[in-house]
Amino acid sequence: MAYTASQYFGARNLLMNCAEARPGETVLVAHEPAALGYYDNRVVDCIASAAEGLGMKCKSMDVGFDSQAKELPSNVAKPLKTQM
Repeated sequence: MAYTASQYFGARNLLMNCAEARPGETVLVAHEPAALGYYDNRVVDCIASAAEGLGMKCKSMDVGFDSQAKELPSNVAKPLKTQM
C-alpha cells in the first residue's frame, strides 16, 4: 500500500517517540474493527510498514469494541504480561 510521507513519518513518530519502541522489538497494534468507521484500516498497515522499516516486528490484533471497557481485554492483557 502507498502512504503519504506525513502518514509514514507520523507512524514512525508514534513508534519511536510515543511508544519508545526500538529496532529488534516486537510491537503490538491493538485495534478496533475498521468496519465501525472510526478509522481507515490502512492506519494499521501504515504503522506495521513503518515498524518493519525501523527493524521492528509488528503484530496486529483486532480487540473488538466495548464502550464500557475500563481495562484491556484479557486476550490482549495476558500475552502482554508474559512479555514483561
